Amino acid sequence: MSKSNREKRAARARARRAAGSSGAPGDRVTPPSRDRAGPRPGSGPASGPGPSSSGRAERGGGEFGGGGFGSPFGGRSTDELVDVVVQLTYRGEGGRSLASVVDAIGRDLPGFRSAVAARLRRLVASQWANGWQPVELVRHVRRGCGQPAVRLVLAAIAADHAGRPLSTLDPRWTAQIATLDLPGPPDDGRGGTATGDRAWVRQWMASDDVTTDELVLAAAELLVRLMTMTAIEALIAPPGAGPDWRARVAGPVDHGATGEGAEVDPVLEKVRALLAKAESTSFDAEAEAFTAKAQELIARHAIDAALLAVDDRDDGPSAIRVFIDDPYIDAKSLLLQVVAGAGRCRTVFLSSLGMSTVIGFASDLAAVEMMFTSLLVQAQSALAAAARSAPPGARTRSRGYRAAFLQSYASRIGQRLDEINQAVVAESERESTSSILPVLASRDAVVQGTVDELFGALSSHTVRGGYDPAGWASGRFAADTAQLGGGPVEAGGDPVALP
Repeated sequence: MSKSNREKRAARARARRAAGSSGAPGDRVTPPSRDRAGPRPGSGPASGPGPSSSGRAERGGGEFGGGGFGSPFGGRSTDELVDVVVQLTYRGEGGRSLASVVDAIGRDLPGFRSAVAARLRRLVASQWANGWQPVELVRHVRRGCGQPAVRLVLAAIAADHAGRPLSTLDPRWTAQIATLDLPGPPDDGRGGTATGDRAWVRQWMASDDVTTDELVLAAAELLVRLMTMTAIEALIAPPGAGPDWRARVAGPVDHGATGEGAEVDPVLEKVRALLAKAESTSFDAEAEAFTAKAQELIARHAIDAALLAVDDRDDGPSAIRVFIDDPYIDAKSLLLQVVAGAGRCRTVFLSSLGMSTVIGFASDLAAVEMMFTSLLVQAQSALAAAARSAPPGARTRSRGYRAAFLQSYASRIGQRLDEINQAVVAESERESTSSILPVLASRDAVVQGTVDELFGALSSHTVRGGYDPAGWASGRFAADTAQLGGGPVEAGGDPVALP
C-alpha cells in the first residue's frame, strides 16, 4: 500500500472516531469545529424515504441527489439529527453533507417532524420574550430565508397562538396576528382539529407538497435564523407576561382606531384629511397650501400637547419601530431621522435588523409616521418618473444617482420642516403670555433621557452612497416640491419599497 493511501485511510479513521463522539448542542448554534465528522461508510442498513403519517410517500433525494447506502447518522436520535442539519446549515455546508442526514430522517420522518415542531415552538416563544412582535419576526425571517421557511414560521406562529387564551393577550398583539396570513388549524381527518406539534408540521408539508429534502432545508434555514436573533426592547406585553409586566417605554398607540371606545385624535384626523386633499389634487399650488396647513397643525398640536402635559406626570414618551428596507437603507433611515427630529422625536437605527426605533410622545409619533410615509412615497414617484423618461443605462437609473437623490431629498426636507416649526413656535410665542420654549426644551430632554436609558451610548456614521451632482440637484428639487404628507404606517408595515 502506498504512503498516500495509508494517509487517506488514517484520515478516514479519524473522521469515523469523531463522528461517533460528537454531541448534540441543543438550541444554540455553536461555532464550527474543524474536527466535524465526515461520511462514515457502511455504518447502517440501506436507507430510503419512508411513508409519512398521512399515508402518502415522502419524496426524497431531489435536492441532495439521495444519500445511497451506509448513512453515518443511522443511529442518531431525531433531536440529534435536528442538531446536525442546523450545524451543517450554519457552517454553510450542504449537498452531499446533508444527503446522508436525509436518509436517516426518512427512517423516522414523523419523529423528525415532531422534533422540528417542538423546537420551533420553543424558539418562537423565546423570541416573544426577547421583545419581538409577530410582524417583526415574520419580516426578519423573510429578509434572510426562502419562501418555504417563511411559510413554516407562519405555521409555527399559528400553532403558538392557538394555544394561548385571547383574554391574556395585548389587543395590539392580536391585531398584528390578524394581519398575518396564518394557516388554519390542522385537520385530524375526521372533521376535527388535530393536536400535537407533529400535526401542524404535517399540515404544512401536505399543503405545500413539501418533500423530505425541502423539509430539511426549510427547517434548518429557519432554525438557524431564529437561533441567531438578538433581543430587542419589548414595546408590547408578550404572550405569557404576567399582570405586573411593564415595558420600560410605552409601545405604539393607534390614534386612528375607530372601534367602540376608541380614542380618535381630532387634530390628526384633520391632518389626514388635508394631506389626502393635497395628494389628490393635480395643482401644485393647491397641494402646497393644503400640506403647509397640515404641517402647521402638526406643529401647533405638538405645542398644545406640551403645554397640557406640564402638570401631567403620567404623560411619558412612547416608542415605535419602523421598517427600513433595502435598497438605499442608509438614506431612508436618514429621512426618518430628520422627519422625527422635526417632530421632536428621536430615532435609533438598528441597521442589522433593517428598522429604526422612534422615541417621542404619542401624538408626535403619529405625526412622524404620517410624514415619513408620504415623503417616501413621493421620493419613489420622483425616482420612477426620472427612470421612465431615461433610456436603459442612463445616469438617472444608476445607484449613485438614486443614493445622492435620496440623501439630498432628506437634507432639504429637514430644512423645510425646521422652517415651518420655527415659524409656528415664533407665532405661538407672540400669542402666549409666557415663553413656551422652556416647555418644549423640557420635553426634548425627557425624550433624550429615555433614549439614553434604553440604548446607552450610541454611535453615528456617515450615510453611505456616492456623490452624484445631478442626483443631488434632483433630490433637492423634489424636496422643494414635496407635499409633506401621507397616510399612517401600519403596525409593523413597510411604507414603501424603492426601486
